[in-house]
Amino acid sequence: MQEKVLHAWRVVQARSLAVKEGERLAAEARKSKASLQETFAGQADLTEQTPLLFPVHQRQPPNERETLTLSDVQGIPMAGDDFLRTVFALEKGEAGVAMNQPKTDVYVVRIVKFEPSMTVLWEGFIAESEAGINKYAGVAANDMARMHNAWLNELKKDAGLEKHPLPQQPQQREHPEPEESQVPIGV
Repeated sequence: MQEKVLHAWRVVQARSLAVKEGERLAAEARKSKASLQETFAGQADLTEQTPLLFPVHQRQPPNERETLTLSDVQGIPMAGDDFLRTVFALEKGEAGVAMNQPKTDVYVVRIVKFEPSMTVLWEGFIAESEAGINKYAGVAANDMARMHNAWLNELKKDAGLEKHPLPQQPQQREHPEPEESQVPIGV
C-alpha cells in the first residue's frame, strides 16, 4: 500500500515539472513557426499525435431521447474538459500546453486547422440548439454546478454571512425532571 501512495505522490509532484517542460517546448514551437515534427525532430522522448480527431455526433433514432456527451479525442486517452478548452482556445498557428483529465500526460499542441471550420461548427450548434437547448445541459452540468456554487458563495460573502457550526442540542434525559408545579407536596 505504501508503494501505491508513494507512486501517486510522485505523479502529483511530477505534474508541475511536466507542465514547465511543456511550456518550454511550446515557447520553442512558437518561435520556430515550423511544424511540431520539424521543430522537435530527433527528440526521442517526443511523439507526434496528429491530427486530433473529434468523432462526429451520431443522431439517435427519432423516438429515443438524445443525450450529448463530450467526444473522446482519438489518440489522447481521457482528454477531458480542460484539454478541449485549451485546444479550442488556440487560434490557427498557435501552440499551447494541455493535460489530459487525470493529469498524467502533458501535450504540446499546435493548431494547423479546424475541420470543419469553427464557423461551420458554430452554425451547426445554433441550428441544433433551436430544436431545444435542453439536450446540451448534460454536457455543461459540471460547469453549471460550479457556477451555481460560486454564485451562492459570492452572495453569502456580499451579505456578510459566515459559516458557524450549528449549536449542540442539549441531551435529553430519559426521565426529565418534573417542573416545580408538578412536584408533589408532602405526604
